[in-house]
Amino acid sequence: MTVKSPYTAANLAICDPELTLTVPPSVTAATGVDALTHAIEGYTVVNAEPIGDAAALYAIELIYQHLQEAFEHGDHLEARSAMLVGSMLGGISFSHSDVGGVHCIAEALGSIYDLPHGTCCAIFLPYLMEYNMDYCREKYARIAAAMGFSYETAEEGARIAVEKIKQLTIDVKLPSFASLRVDPKDFPRLAEMAYQNGSNASNPRPLEVEDYIKYNFPNQ
Repeated sequence: MTVKSPYTAANLAICDPELTLTVPPSVTAATGVDALTHAIEGYTVVNAEPIGDAAALYAIELIYQHLQEAFEHGDHLEARSAMLVGSMLGGISFSHSDVGGVHCIAEALGSIYDLPHGTCCAIFLPYLMEYNMDYCREKYARIAAAMGFSYETAEEGARIAVEKIKQLTIDVKLPSFASLRVDPKDFPRLAEMAYQNGSNASNPRPLEVEDYIKYNFPNQ
């Protein structure tokens, strides 16, 4: 469950990149992909809207262009600054809409296995994007463009987006699903928890309990 109230929101956020220079690479990777997931899901969920879309696309551009640099060179102030701005814009994006299936399954997995949230998002993001492809191909193509890639058709652009994001999670050394040693007996429970998540209905393609199992766990 998510606790939401205006009283939990800060009046001012100070994004100071110097405070992030000593963040370990593994945390940089996990939180960076979490921010990227915020932007991608905020842009593609069924209740997305133009202001959130604009924030999401710029967030995707900044995060994709600077995450690996921040991961490999933690003291790179420009990369750290770009990641902070990208993270903030990603948060603005999904606060105008919602998140989707990636967060639903990541939150379920993190709650049972106490795994880093960003790591869980990174594992499932490319697979949920593939699952959603037919429902938001044009938006995925625009994501590829925001990441700096050209393409001839929306189909090609969407495929590029998925492939490049999958490669990014590998480049920043985030773990595979298999390495987490999740007990297959927990798959039905995790899928049910994901389905019951309040954000499940926002996913661009409908997700039933069996879809979480069929299109996620076997692919890992």
